Amino acid sequence: MKNCTMIVAILLLVLTFSVSTKAQGVLINEIVTNGNDYVEIVNLSASPVNLTGWTLQMTTDGAPTSSITFPGTTMIAAFEVIVISETQTQPSIPFNVQRFTVSNIFWIVNTGGACALNDANGVGQDLILFGNPTTLPTGAPLSPFSGSVPTGGTNTQDVFQRTSNVDTDTDVDWAMSATGTGSPGILNQGQSGIPSADFTVSAPVTITNSAIQFTDLSLGTPTSWQWDFDGDNVVDSTMQNPVFTYTALGSYDVTLTVTNGFGTDTLTQTAFVQVVIPPTIPFLDEFTNGTLHPAWSLTSTNNGIIFAGQPPSFSPASGGDALLFSATSSGSVYLNQATLFIDLSGVTGVEVRYQAREASDEPDANDGLFVSDGNQTLLAVSHQNLTNTWTEITFNLGAFALANGLNLNSSFQLIFSQQDNFPIATDGLIIDDVQVLVPPPADVGQANRVTSSMTIAGGLNLNGNPPDVGENGPFFVSSTQLDITISGMPFQPWILIAGPLNRNNHVFVPEGSLDIGTMGAVNDYSDLIVIIDGLNPVSLFDLFAVTGATVTGSLSVHLDNLPPGLLTTFQALVYQPSAPFVGITAAFEFTIF
Repeated sequence: MKNCTMIVAILLLVLTFSVSTKAQGVLINEIVTNGNDYVEIVNLSASPVNLTGWTLQMTTDGAPTSSITFPGTTMIAAFEVIVISETQTQPSIPFNVQRFTVSNIFWIVNTGGACALNDANGVGQDLILFGNPTTLPTGAPLSPFSGSVPTGGTNTQDVFQRTSNVDTDTDVDWAMSATGTGSPGILNQGQSGIPSADFTVSAPVTITNSAIQFTDLSLGTPTSWQWDFDGDNVVDSTMQNPVFTYTALGSYDVTLTVTNGFGTDTLTQTAFVQVVIPPTIPFLDEFTNGTLHPAWSLTSTNNGIIFAGQPPSFSPASGGDALLFSATSSGSVYLNQATLFIDLSGVTGVEVRYQAREASDEPDANDGLFVSDGNQTLLAVSHQNLTNTWTEITFNLGAFALANGLNLNSSFQLIFSQQDNFPIATDGLIIDDVQVLVPPPADVGQANRVTSSMTIAGGLNLNGNPPDVGENGPFFVSSTQLDITISGMPFQPWILIAGPLNRNNHVFVPEGSLDIGTMGAVNDYSDLIVIIDGLNPVSLFDLFAVTGATVTGSLSVHLDNLPPGLLTTFQALVYQPSAPFVGITAAFEFTIF
């Protein structure tokens, strides 16, 4: 009796071990029969398995049998999946997943079929039946699962997925769907293996005392996390998705160790976070030689990519390079964001200027320049109406911040954002010559880009005041002569324009959209004259006057023999040769009597 009891105990132990071994072996994991037919097998054991000589058979009622024998040195790692499909491109799988192809898999939706996995000795390791098939695999495919996954009627099933690491030899192990594409190349929902550590961060470039978000992207359903944010081998957090604040400048390695019931994995990303000092204004980045200022932080989702370089098929706005928002491949919707940290503390007025163009990019709500003070993030400039030609954009950040309650602080952010689903040149955004600066005082009769002004000697308005910025015209002069002085930087060509005042148009035109016609009564050039000297007014821009060589150059013109009763407007244009900027002075309306 004692010996019998011992034998029974040994048998129970053997049965228990057998079930455990089979549940953690190499099994069929996923079957899809909806056109791009494929099979996925998985190794649910804790050790790699040599699949050399193993065979996979796929049968369908009324159709030929498809099969594959795995070639020599085919290994499947612990918790690895292998995909067997009809082509090398469909279905799409992660780049590091093994794929084998067979010429045809003849599965037909709503028709009985089977899939058998045998080892190199012909011993069956797994057998899956669906749709009550009558054609079964040949050889000796032992049947750990001999039941049938039900299909038929209007509820046709074509996606079959194992839902856990446990094999009970019943259809309870499987989830079925009438539609879908499966999850080729990855463990199914409900499955887990040795975890694979991976993570990202909300701002790979940041500043001191600014909190940034770390996000766990690990596979294999970890149950614990250990983060080292500064490379000192000390655990800084055990949260899954922690927030961390760096207090010192520098380049930091970040390490994540993840663990579950099957094992542990560690990932260290070198120089993953850069903590920098934000620049102050004035700021200019032309992306020369494909480099960016260190205060830029570039983030992309899916297959998006941002880089500084030569735009393909396009010319940069200046120099040889620009900042490109693109993608590494087509199809997936991506979001690219280039964030510039800049110190605006103590600044009350600030302007942002940049060149921008699209590359046939469809409009999206995320296309534009966003600004953030750390508490609010607001859309400042929409890019939905950009064209494929360069556009200079000028944005009064100071006024926008005041109107929206933004704090111009030491960690202010300019966020250039672009969303689409194809790379340049089908989609994409290109920006260049990003400037942040304090604009000159408003309404002082000087250009926004070059310091220039005009003074007119003689004439008073109805208040008895001489021509000056802020004084309302018209100004009246009883003499038939005027002395006008144009002042600006040295050696700047200038033009003095005189023409009838059209009160329905703007005399002081906006910067960047100079339209000489707006000064004319009929918006053409025929009623304008360009005055080079007082004796020979001309109607074409074929002559220029140039300021002198002093620190602040100036040149005067004497206008004589002005006809009494003349109602006209004088305005000067000053051109800066070092950059294509035109300065527009204040316009003064005069009546001669």
